[in-house]
Amino acid sequence: MQVLRALKIPQLWIMAGADSVAPSGPSIARLEELQQELEPIDIAVFPDTDHRIVEFKIMPDCRRQKTRAADGYFPLQVDWIKGRLSPPYGRAQLMPALSR
Repeated sequence: MQVLRALKIPQLWIMAGADSVAPSGPSIARLEELQQELEPIDIAVFPDTDHRIVEFKIMPDCRRQKTRAADGYFPLQVDWIKGRLSPPYGRAQLMPALSR
């Protein structure tokens, strides 16, 4: 958190809503705390995606079979870099920085 507070550059954090490698809940809570402090942090959460923002289906043996990148994942990044968000980005839930 100390490092993120020291950064004064805009940041985009894209999180998988069902990440099996790095659960996103605690990170999102910390990022929202930083947003309340008016840090320039935008957050996008893609529900029902796993690590790397990929959709998946549950197989009969309960394994996740990854299927494809989530709709809107790549356009979100391009638009953010260009400085003009234009949702929707698939089913992503956007939480823009409060300091804009």
